Amino acid sequence: MAAPIFTWFEDWGGEQAHKPRNFIMQLGDGYVERAGNGINTDLPAYTITFSGRTTAEAQAIMAFLVTTCAAGVIAFQFQPYGDAVSSLWTCNDYKMKAKAVNVFDISCVFQKVVA
Repeated sequence: MAAPIFTWFEDWGGEQAHKPRNFIMQLGDGYVERAGNGINTDLPAYTITFSGRTTAEAQAIMAFLVTTCAAGVIAFQFQPYGDAVSSLWTCNDYKMKAKAVNVFDISCVFQKVVA
């Protein structure tokens, strides 16, 4: 089964964070040995927002994240601004805020995954 495709465009100013997984061993006399913990040790997280969306669009985005992607279980294809190709991501952190009648903001954190 092909991964679902996230088709909405995020607001400008998304933030990409990196937290590499490293194995660090403290040895005697201040010596420290470091090594990457497995392969793909630096998969980024991408914090994005969708501002000023209509009720229908906000509900569609939330339905995609909650239902189509099973609340973070199923990976989806997404292409952040500046990336040449789409890749697989999951989302376990998302929230929707009502700003006015029929105006919503959604913020979420996409975590890159490996197939």
